Amino acid sequence: MLRDELRLRRPAATQLLLDRLSATDSVSGEIQFFQGELFRLRAESGDEARAIAAYEKAIGAGDAPAETYRSLGLVLMNARERSRARAALDRYLELRPDAPDREMIREDVKRLEREGCEVSLAPDGREALRLFGSREFDAVFTDVGLPGMSGWELARFIRERDEHIALAVITGWGDTVSPEEQTAAQADWVVPKPFSVDRIVALVQEVSQRKSEHSLYAERGATG
Repeated sequence: MLRDELRLRRPAATQLLLDRLSATDSVSGEIQFFQGELFRLRAESGDEARAIAAYEKAIGAGDAPAETYRSLGLVLMNARERSRARAALDRYLELRPDAPDREMIREDVKRLEREGCEVSLAPDGREALRLFGSREFDAVFTDVGLPGMSGWELARFIRERDEHIALAVITGWGDTVSPEEQTAAQADWVVPKPFSVDRIVALVQEVSQRKSEHSLYAERGATG
């Protein structure tokens, strides 16, 4: 019920429902988890800290769903609290050893951070769009198989907002993707699975090179 309510994107109504449930079960880890999800998705001023507090309260209750650690890790990652984020994400993977792409996510994040990149993770397309609108990014990497919207749809929305952002779509479903989808997304790269972490790092390095070249051309243009 609460998951369905969150999908409706009605923060005020969802908060009212959570308040009613909390009045009868104030220490429920599940309720606190959904409270954190509301704050994370609403993304108003101060909601990042409120989401973290709600997730931590959920964990303290002892009956929080495993997804609590995943969401907490994502929020902490975006807050640049990397050590705490990694601990939360590692705990999630311990609780959910069958989590899809678990090893790829862990290794990619570690490797990219070692390469000096700042990484923001999003669990679905809607959250990715919210993050993209909240700050500047040099590149977007998206899997095709996202909850709620496909990676092709996300790529198309991203491209409509920014004509120049480096955009990579990762897919294992290449045979089922239509040429129309690829054209509409205007992705710079389509990366089929399986792939190595080195492949992703190479793309990041290419993004960095493009950025440097763009800055150089802009500087030359400014100086005449």
